[in-house]
Amino acid sequence: FSRAFPGLTLDGTDDMIRRLLLCLIVALCAAVDPLPRLKAYRFEAERPGEPPDRVSVQQTTISKADLAQHLRIPLRDLRLIDAGARLSAIVARRRSIILSLGNTKAIIQERGALVLASTDEELERLCARVKSHLTMQPGGNGAFPFDQRVLEACVQHAVCDVRNSLAALKAEILGVLSRLRGAQNQGALAMLLEILLPLKTELNNLRAAAQELLRAINEALSNDEDLDAMQLSQINLLGDAGDELDPLAGVRLLRLKKLLGGGSAPMRDSVDPYSHAYPDSSSASAMGYDSDDPFESRIDHSGTEMLLEAYLTQLESLTTEAGDVASTIKSTEEMVDLQLDLVRNKILSVELRLSVASFMVALGCFVTGMFGMNLLSHIETQPHAFWTTSTLLVVGMGAGYCAFIEACQRLGLVR
Repeated sequence: FSRAFPGLTLDGTDDMIRRLLLCLIVALCAAVDPLPRLKAYRFEAERPGEPPDRVSVQQTTISKADLAQHLRIPLRDLRLIDAGARLSAIVARRRSIILSLGNTKAIIQERGALVLASTDEELERLCARVKSHLTMQPGGNGAFPFDQRVLEACVQHAVCDVRNSLAALKAEILGVLSRLRGAQNQGALAMLLEILLPLKTELNNLRAAAQELLRAINEALSNDEDLDAMQLSQINLLGDAGDELDPLAGVRLLRLKKLLGGGSAPMRDSVDPYSHAYPDSSSASAMGYDSDDPFESRIDHSGTEMLLEAYLTQLESLTTEAGDVASTIKSTEEMVDLQLDLVRNKILSVELRLSVASFMVALGCFVTGMFGMNLLSHIETQPHAFWTTSTLLVVGMGAGYCAFIEACQRLGLVR
């Protein structure tokens, strides 16, 4: 304390002031949260005894430390949901899916989800889309699982953001390009080019964002184990679902027992895992597996794979469309450059003509200077000497100018 305040001397009588200052400093330090709290919307799926399509929505704030403790995952896994995180990924962790696609971020569990976004406006739009998606596809027997519906809503929101942004940006860019092609004067060209430059930068950023989403979905599709781990509802129904470290440990245990020739492993209440997972299948045999043998049952991620493939195709189309707009911008810029080159050529042609004319006038001035010297030339007394000399000078300068221009035309310097 004395080092922090060297000019303040405290004796025994000021001990109370010292204690009060220290308590104030401790209270201020305790009031500062080292980890900022995240604003999010929490979705909770149906509970036993409630209607199957009931989903509660609650706005909440939570710190990353509390969230990591609740999910029982390392804190570093939650870097994806930071507001400033630009890395896109869909990863499976212990009984949860961590999704980060641009500004769309979510943590999805079997019967609950936490959706986040970079801004409050984005968060409200994402919440409305997830809620609408859950309302249009109610839960229950034979329906798409809750976790997969939330996953689809989040991916759809990210793709729709790119599509809407691209549509608005494309319309604005095409309008500027149309005006740019019809511009007649240099001032209008310069103004339109200044408008086009930030739009081109925004298009490049949007194209990079779409490619980042494309990469994230491609990585998710290329990892079968992650796709299996994303089937939270099926994992809860198959095998030993209580493993704390590996969400697929129960399924792998069943496979291992089969390879070792072990006996049958009972499934939970003999429930058919596929009756709740996908709308088009009522039993495991409908998916091509023998429902009588529990070892033949396995995680089926075809629904999630088809979902991601559908949005992957849309992203590829949007990326191609953004590339087409960029090519249109480049073509228009090249055309404008050609127009400016023609204008520059005209200016250079005029400058060349002026330079030749100046050179010929300089030759005439040279002759005039010679006759203007204070020396006798024996023509001072001639009555028509001035007019004759002036006429010869003008004719000579004109002939010289025409000869230079004709030579330049033969060389292709001027038209």
